[in-house]
Amino acid sequence: MMTDWVAISAIGTCCSAFATFCACIIALWQTRYNNRKELKIFFNEYVLLSHPMIPKEEQIFVGATIINKGNRPVNITEWSFELKNNKKSVLILNYKKTYLTQLPITIEPEQKVELYYERHFFEHNISELIDDNLIFKNKKIKFSIRDATGKVYVFYSNKKAEKYIKQNKN
Repeated sequence: MMTDWVAISAIGTCCSAFATFCACIIALWQTRYNNRKELKIFFNEYVLLSHPMIPKEEQIFVGATIINKGNRPVNITEWSFELKNNKKSVLILNYKKTYLTQLPITIEPEQKVELYYERHFFEHNISELIDDNLIFKNKKIKFSIRDATGKVYVFYSNKKAEKYIKQNKN
C-alpha cells in the first residue's frame, strides 16, 4: 500500500494554520492584558485617624481603599453613592473636614490610595437619602468610583443602610 503524501501534507498544512491562528489570538489577548485597568476596592466603615502632634484629637472616618492591580495608571476623578433610578450623589471631598486625599488623584500600577469621608457626615447623608427615599434602607449602600476615561468601578458597604442610621442614633 502506498502512502498518500498529498493527504498527509494537507493535514499538516491545516494543523499549522490552526496553530498560527491560536498564536495570533494569544498575541492579541496579551496585548490587551498588558494595557488593562483593574481596580480592587474595599469599603472601610471605621477608620480612626489621629495626628501624631495632637494625640487627643482623633477623628472617625469611613473610607475606600483603592488598589491598582492593572498595568496602567488610573486617574480617579469621582467618588459617589449610587441612588435609585441610576442617579448618583457625589461625595464632595473638598470640604475641609471631609477629606484627606483630594480628587482627582492618579494611582500608579501596584499602588493604593485611601479616600476618607468623615463618618458623622456619612451617617447624616445616609439618613437624609433614606428620608428622601433615594436609597433603599434594607440594602447595602452602592458606591462608585469613576476614572478620567469614564469607566465606573462599583463596590458596596459592609452593612445595610439602615444599620448606619441606627448606629448614628445610639
